Formats: sequence, structure tokens, C-alpha cells
Amino acid sequence: MNTTTKTSKSKLAGKASRQKTSSTEAALPSPDRLLEIAIGEADRRILDDYADTIRVLRDDKRFTFREIAQWLKGNGVQTDHNSVYRAYRKHLPPEAAEKLDQEMALNDNERKG
Repeated sequence: MNTTTKTSKSKLAGKASRQKTSSTEAALPSPDRLLEIAIGEADRRILDDYADTIRVLRDDKRFTFREIAQWLKGNGVQTDHNSVYRAYRKHLPPEAAEKLDQEMALNDNERKG
């Protein structure tokens, strides 16, 4: 390969890279839009206020984390099952939290097959 070919390929690669960057930049949302979305996002720490409710639904009523999230949503608390899980786990003693993690991993493995 001669020097001219190498230079041409290098220029083409640089141009393609710049095109990808500029098209990516054009697709980015505005900072103001992201700020607006962030302000509207639910406060995930609010679940700490409902730790006892989550515990009762999980331990006494045998709700799944998804069911607890749905129940909370039905009662005006915007959340998801992952946030409920984290809030529940946060209030467990370390040994119980480790046991829960192991149980959840087993459940995931059973679902996957």
C-alpha cells in the first residue's frame, strides 16, 4: 500500500468518525429537557418512609416485590419492584440480606432455565 492510499484511508476514517460524532450530538437531548425529567423523577428514598409497610406486605402477606410495587402505585407511591427490593433489603440485618440475595439469585436461575 502506498503512502497516498494510507493517507486517503486515514482521512476517510477521520471523516466517518466526525460524522458519527456530529450525528450523535444531534441526537442528544437538551440539558434543559433532562433537568425537567430529573425534577419529575420520583424520589426513590421516599420508600424508606414505607419500610414497615413493605415489610408487612412481603413478610406477612407474602407479596412479591412486583406486587408490592403495584400495591404502592395503587396507593399513590410511584415506584418499581427494584426500588422496593432495595428498600426492603436495606432494613434487613446483614445475614438476612445475604440470604435474600441468595434466594433471589436462585429464583433468577430457575426462571432462566
